[in-house]
Amino acid sequence: MGLSNLDAYRLTRQSTLSVFAFGAFDLFESGDRDLAGQIGGRTQFHRFDLRYDWAPDDNTQLRAAVTAGFDRTRDENGSGAVRDQSLRVRLDVRREASGAVGVDAGVDARLDAFRLTASRTRVDYSDLTALFPSRDDGTGGAYLSLRLRPERRIRFVPGVRADLYAVREP
Repeated sequence: MGLSNLDAYRLTRQSTLSVFAFGAFDLFESGDRDLAGQIGGRTQFHRFDLRYDWAPDDNTQLRAAVTAGFDRTRDENGSGAVRDQSLRVRLDVRREASGAVGVDAGVDARLDAFRLTASRTRVDYSDLTALFPSRDDGTGGAYLSLRLRPERRIRFVPGVRADLYAVREP
């Protein structure tokens, strides 16, 4: 976490707002022409991240962020697809206690909605529904770490993180 966003919009002397978006769309195929039909598909993902950074003083940085995501993988003929829509929120704090000691802490939570769409006439329909069931997942976590630098060339970073995972089938 740092406040070096070149694309950030400065709200005040101490705060910035930035947006980061990226994604990809790919096609794939087996390349095996001996199969009865070519096996292939399409996969895509997109992310939109909105960040608010605040530095109340020279030794403290805070970041609050929200990330929305969309992922989809489908077969070439369009008879099956797995989709994930996600939303993640996070809060990170970085504090420099001295030149040799720093503290990082944060919390985050993410919700995912996984959905399978497949034609019931597919030969592998029961396998697909068993492997990729539609469901909602939630994760949350928190971390705390110390940054210790007893001398310029030595850095020691002990830390702890705890996470909770929850899965719910719709």
